[in-house]
Amino acid sequence: MAKRKSAKAAANRGARSIARTANVTANERPDNLIPTQKIRQLMGGINLVTLWRWRRSPKLGCPPLTEINGRLYGSEREWLAWRENLQRRALGKEAEARHV
Repeated sequence: MAKRKSAKAAANRGARSIARTANVTANERPDNLIPTQKIRQLMGGINLVTLWRWRRSPKLGCPPLTEINGRLYGSEREWLAWRENLQRRALGKEAEARHV
């Protein structure tokens, strides 16, 4: 009997948190956790091994991934910002190469 009550209580807590976030504007929405498959698509369809290498390279400063139930998830906002930063750095190096 105690398990049923705790499951119902958990469901009620989840419904309340959804109700709280439903009234939030687009700019105030909380960051989404996305699975590695979506991250790989965001990064241009990279291979899983490439993602593995990026995560282990301290030079790149790759955003962290969080393990939930044996699966890896990352912050969509952090990954998009990191991608933009990589693009800016690549364009900056390209511009420097033209001036030399």
